[in-house]
Amino acid sequence: MAITFVICTYNRAFILEECLQSVFQQIVELEQCEVLVVDNNSTDETQKLVREMQSEYPVLRLVLEKQIGLSHARNRAMIDGVGEWLVYIDDDARLGKGYVERLLSLIDRQEYDCLGGMYYAWFRFGKPKWLPKNFGNKELIRESAGRIDGNNGWLSGGNMAIKKKVLKELGGFLPELGMAGKKAGYGEENYLQEQLLKKGYTIGFDPELIIEHAVLPHKLRLSWHLKNKYVMGKYSRALSNENTAGKTLFMIFKSLAGGIFKRLPQSIFKLLSRKNYYYQNLLIDVFAPTLWFLGYFRGIKKTDKKHDGG
Repeated sequence: MAITFVICTYNRAFILEECLQSVFQQIVELEQCEVLVVDNNSTDETQKLVREMQSEYPVLRLVLEKQIGLSHARNRAMIDGVGEWLVYIDDDARLGKGYVERLLSLIDRQEYDCLGGMYYAWFRFGKPKWLPKNFGNKELIRESAGRIDGNNGWLSGGNMAIKKKVLKELGGFLPELGMAGKKAGYGEENYLQEQLLKKGYTIGFDPELIIEHAVLPHKLRLSWHLKNKYVMGKYSRALSNENTAGKTLFMIFKSLAGGIFKRLPQSIFKLLSRKNYYYQNLLIDVFAPTLWFLGYFRGIKKTDKKHDGG
């Protein structure tokens, strides 16, 4: 069965080679596997790096998707990928030990139309002492391999395998959602999985299907953590059935009051009494909930528009 490992990338030449090497190390003796790098119009040395690696790894292919957006890049693999299965791996990740062997065994079961697993933080660029212990780790959906329905969480698009024909039927990832160049965005992966279930397809999760996901330098800054809460709220609106501005405004003011009169005193106490609690944690704990509601209020509305994967 032909399988295409898809790495969509945008200006990540500084870490892309480590990602690719982790894949090649596990598929070197396998037939009917290819590695497809979808360059989302990078301006760094990405294309040069991939072309240099192609001389050593003939299964490596490079395509260019000029339309900026992770969903556009992922959808390009529906056109250029030769595999019956598309395996999406983030460009700043590396495969865990035995990943490919585990993946192939899950595919051979023929129980799932889409499947994925865990990711754990890879602190390649260091770790500030104020970052929470489990920051960068995916929450466990279930203890053993099996089906999921979204009640306990969704697969990550950076560790996801899906039948190409199924992805095509659904029109691919929704381009209005997700990352776009340097612009943060979310929701396209969850939206896709909602559509999978609505169509009667099966989604599988295996906690032993593991990647290590790099915590990049910008995620080591306090400003990113605060801004990210706002962005997460904004894109959560796209996946919600609620459309009541009045209720959301009430929640913003309620959260702000809770931050000032409840979370702030609690956080000050922690700052003064705990060695592993820092001012960055205080600011996140106090203001992050309100920023989420503010983002939700300003967010994009849920879309049910049909799309063609473009």
